[in-house]
Amino acid sequence: MSSVSELRIMLVGASGLTGQSVLRLLLADERVKEVHTPHRGPSSIDHPNLRPHPWQENPPRFDSLPDIPFDVVLCCLGTTLKKAGSRQAFQNIDRDAVLDLGAWARRRGVSRMLVISSAGSNPDSANFYLRTKGEMEAGLRLLKIPSITIFRPGLLLGNRKELRPAERLGQWALPLLSPLLRGPLLGWQGTPVETLARLMVARMFDPQSGFHVVENRDILDPGLKRS
Repeated sequence: MSSVSELRIMLVGASGLTGQSVLRLLLADERVKEVHTPHRGPSSIDHPNLRPHPWQENPPRFDSLPDIPFDVVLCCLGTTLKKAGSRQAFQNIDRDAVLDLGAWARRRGVSRMLVISSAGSNPDSANFYLRTKGEMEAGLRLLKIPSITIFRPGLLLGNRKELRPAERLGQWALPLLSPLLRGPLLGWQGTPVETLARLMVARMFDPQSGFHVVENRDILDPGLKRS
């Protein structure tokens, strides 16, 4: 494994809302040697530490990525039912592609993987979205990668190019409700993407062995005391 000052990172989902924030933080950090980002179309960022890898597959095929050693895999993949077009297409990305990435990371000997999921994810949930996320998490656990951290944010708050109606309402209302959303309810509060991105990068540099889940209340308030 590389030293802390020479990390070679694979960031998947760098074009998304959170992925963009994570990418900016990684490129500004002197402890990072290279950031590799699979993407479709031309890259809009020019940086000496950025290594873009164009691809056309949808869903992606990770075996087409370069055969070089990576220290960390960061996964910010995610879509919506509307954007995917069908339940199967949604599962292909939010569950199957993430599990394919995890299997690829394990074959490559990657020791650290960090993945964005969702608050309320549960493989037994009656809600299709939350069940899909829960199935993804359950599949990752079986891979036995030395260190896996799952982040379960609430509604992601940030400047989207395409803001869906429910998100527009949430971004307006949640700041007004924030003082009321403490303790258990903090798990369902909206999550600023910058807050999530900073915590992901911090956890990347301070990995824990085994499988760990970071709930939304801990993303928003890591120092909150629990009863």
